[in-house]
Amino acid sequence: MSYLFRTRSEATQQKPTSSQDHQRKIGEVRELLGDLSMEMPSFLSDGTIRRFLRTRNWCIEPAAKALKETAKWRRQFKPDKICWEDLACRDHEVRRAYMPDYLDKNGRTVFVTMTSTKSLTSTKEHIKQLVYNLENMAISSEDAKDDNVVWICDFRGWTLSSTPMSETRESLHIIQKYYPGLIGPAIFSNPPKIFESFWKAQ
Repeated sequence: MSYLFRTRSEATQQKPTSSQDHQRKIGEVRELLGDLSMEMPSFLSDGTIRRFLRTRNWCIEPAAKALKETAKWRRQFKPDKICWEDLACRDHEVRRAYMPDYLDKNGRTVFVTMTSTKSLTSTKEHIKQLVYNLENMAISSEDAKDDNVVWICDFRGWTLSSTPMSETRESLHIIQKYYPGLIGPAIFSNPPKIFESFWKAQ
């Protein structure tokens, strides 16, 4: 989970100081993206490019490279085509991962995952629902100047068999690589003792 945090040096690196600087860098990234901006206008909005720039310390080339990799993934996965009606067993699955009808005290979207609720669907369907939620959170955070989602992960009743590790790794990979800068604070409620060794290894 180290990608959810920044080092002190990263936090103090110089960043654009004005909206004009932001917009100039967004324009420079668009130039590097070439025809991609026309192919995926909804995805490659100013807000998305700003988010990728922010997570790359406003460095233009790394942000453009990450956006190109994400565009390649989106061609294959087609996250913008996923409809709620397409998700299997949605009445049950919504209890595993959902956005409640409230914001945190700073006005940020809240995303809740209940890890102990065993899925009735395949890993493929679970990942599809995760991406569906991430897409909706990205849309609602379009104009955010900073990360706009608080992730609450409730481990109450969790066991090693609750969530396959392969599914967990794939979920974290998608969040980190294709939706960077979207989720800010991650709050782990009732974490199991096994996590102690995990945190010490970080």
